Amino acid sequence: MAHYYFENKPQPIGKSGKRISSSLHHDYICREQQYAGIRGRDEDLVYKASGNLPAWAKGDANTFWAACEANKPANYRAYREFKFSLQEELSLEDNIAMVKTLIERSGIGANHAYTFAIHDKAAAFDPEHRNIHCHLMFNEKIIEPGRPLAADAYFAKYAINKYGEPTGGYKTSREFISKQKTYELRTMWADICNAKFAERGIKASVDERTLAAQKDELLALGRTDEAEYFDREPAPHLGSAYRNPKTMEKIREKIEQLESCPEDESYNFDAELTENTDAQSEKILAFAKDYLLRKLGKAIQIERERLFNEMQSEKAEDKEQEELSYAVTAGDLTERLTTLITEAEEKENAFWAEYKELKNSIIKDDYIKLNATYAALGDEGDIYRSLRLDYSAIKKEIDLTQKERDTAQARAENLRGDISSISEWQAEKETYNTAKNKLLTLFAKRAELGKKIAVFKHKLSSEEMSALIAEYTEEIKDTNKEAAQKAKDVYRKYKFRKDQAERYADVLRDLSKLNTNTVIFASKIPPALQPYTKILGTTPVSSLDKITANKETYYILQKNDKDNTALAVKLNDDIVKGKAAVYTLTISKDTENKTAISDVKLTGKISTYAQNSTLKKQAAKGQAYPSAVSAVNRKITEIASKLTEDKNMRIEAYWQDERAAVRDKLQEAEQKMTQGWSL
Repeated sequence: MAHYYFENKPQPIGKSGKRISSSLHHDYICREQQYAGIRGRDEDLVYKASGNLPAWAKGDANTFWAACEANKPANYRAYREFKFSLQEELSLEDNIAMVKTLIERSGIGANHAYTFAIHDKAAAFDPEHRNIHCHLMFNEKIIEPGRPLAADAYFAKYAINKYGEPTGGYKTSREFISKQKTYELRTMWADICNAKFAERGIKASVDERTLAAQKDELLALGRTDEAEYFDREPAPHLGSAYRNPKTMEKIREKIEQLESCPEDESYNFDAELTENTDAQSEKILAFAKDYLLRKLGKAIQIERERLFNEMQSEKAEDKEQEELSYAVTAGDLTERLTTLITEAEEKENAFWAEYKELKNSIIKDDYIKLNATYAALGDEGDIYRSLRLDYSAIKKEIDLTQKERDTAQARAENLRGDISSISEWQAEKETYNTAKNKLLTLFAKRAELGKKIAVFKHKLSSEEMSALIAEYTEEIKDTNKEAAQKAKDVYRKYKFRKDQAERYADVLRDLSKLNTNTVIFASKIPPALQPYTKILGTTPVSSLDKITANKETYYILQKNDKDNTALAVKLNDDIVKGKAAVYTLTISKDTENKTAISDVKLTGKISTYAQNSTLKKQAAKGQAYPSAVSAVNRKITEIASKLTEDKNMRIEAYWQDERAAVRDKLQEAEQKMTQGWSL
């Protein structure tokens, strides 16, 4: 979802009291040098670029920032950094374009050497969203295109000689120091984001203003429900806590605790704060509260937009749509539930496969230290692993060969002296000798492998390697814990889909007891045939040809000129269970040569409502009724959802057909479901 964050900060001072190295910071944001292989950090870099580098840097930003650190005066800033959020609704290309627009509009592109990097990873507390952001670092020296300077002069102090000519290094900009400039930059970035949203037709926006300012505007507009969620303190910055698995787990637990609070109860945040509450716990509680309030506020905004769009859509529908009559049958629900079961089972199987994969990725406790050892050895870890596996395989082969040798020796001893078994004795002796020679070869291989393994063990016995193994051991344990938690979450999703499929199947079994044409729900069917009544829910009676005779008016459904007959419905006839009587008329001419009806016979019935099966047949003939199809499908989905959400609900025919009805255990629930729709 659209998210706004923008920070303008100078080169920071580290714990040592010295400014953090610009070269080191460049390597960090670009994931280069010592940061190139940091576990969990390299995969989030999706784009990096630099601009306005001097000729002596030869296009290498690392060379520029290293020279900056080596040549700048001790008390000068090497860089200033903008850190700001990008938008997950937009493509990477769009986000890159916005960063370049900011560089251009802010003047950095015209005056300063810069590097920027874009990181993209799953949001820490909401894996369905992305944490995509940009680090833009730039040197505040103002480049003079007509006065190129070497590395040792570029970062030197700026001065003017007695002739008014610049000497020394380039002048340092003070443009980005003030709070006012930061406000301007924040507004500039919000405008750039919102312009890109509008360009792409995305209904989203960001706001650079403070929470208080946004709240005041919403109150002035009378949108008090939304304003309430801006009545809060901004979330605290947790710093390195994000990289501490234990702290992360505490934050997740607090968010889950707050989310599980019943809707009819209010959570007392202040009650958790006591004199003994430490600073970190206060931060965790404040962060969790802010996270949920922002999430809820966004949900309200999305729901408001959805309702507005829905209202606009409803206003756009014409009167014909408003008068639509339709029905949902047992067959419709069967078809829909069959699809839902298939979809639920597909998701169930996918979650199960993901769960098994996660479980298999968890290293068993007995093998954690061994895997940590392989990791500590780096590239040699695979060699050490292969040596151990080969050693284990040869040990097993030695055991089997020794058993084969001893068995042959025992058999040969039993056959010794028996002249009739001399050939068998010779065969056992041969087997014995073969096994004995094989053992000599295997012992030699084992000894050779043992020497190689001993070299590794000696290397692993150093204090440095022991510390590294301990570090990797903790890392594997943390990874195991994360995988176990994720497996738990995935299993919960799997179980939900499995239970869902079973609920669908239960309802499907009830439906199987009904005739597929049994009407479960009907909408806006009049008690008698009128001109506005629609045959099959799609064709208005008034659009048909009509014949009036003997004070009765008939509307022609189908005419047969060969035998002067026609199928017709009669005005004001009762509509019973959604169907009107169909008559066969014999048409003749009276004495005045006017059309007359000489005979009328009741021959059948026809539906006055749209039905899924008939709509499909009409569509196959090229007669499409999208509004009717949409209305029927919406109602089918609604009823299917209600039936599967309430385990006590049972299906009952809309028109009480005693042969087909399955009685509802909760009549009130059924009535509530169809309230406002009954005849």
